[in-house]
Amino acid sequence: MRLYDLAGAYAEVAQIIMDDETKTEALGDTLQSLEDAIENKADNIAKMVRNIAAEVDMIKLEETRLAERRRRLEKKQEGLKLYLKEQLEVAGLQKVKTPIFTISVRKNTGSVQVVNEIEIPQMFWVTPPPILDKKSMSERLKSGEEIPGVTLVKGTSLQIK
Repeated sequence: MRLYDLAGAYAEVAQIIMDDETKTEALGDTLQSLEDAIENKADNIAKMVRNIAAEVDMIKLEETRLAERRRRLEKKQEGLKLYLKEQLEVAGLQKVKTPIFTISVRKNTGSVQVVNEIEIPQMFWVTPPPILDKKSMSERLKSGEEIPGVTLVKGTSLQIK
């Protein structure tokens, strides 16, 4: 039986016991067996959650390792490109054709270099859009203050120890 089937059956039997004045031993035994089955299923699911969490941690470590490897390779790539460009410029060559590549040194469109930020007109400054301070709102709502357009929603969470 699946966990949601067990949970539904447990709720039904519990409701029958609560509604019926005559609490029979059979219903109590059924309720206990359903509770045991739910505990067993919950235990198995918690084990799966732990295994998946361990796998997620391993993937995160691998992502970190691969990201560092990628950064090293990108740095090496940029260094080689810079070296090739500098050597072509020293040799006075703008273009080199090989059987596989055509390599050329081109002029860029230009990049902006800021010399003095204070002198830059206001029209070139970008202001980030305002963001809501949800932590502050939460604290005020918990203290009883009402904030228009905001409600405090209390849910539930699952803790596996």
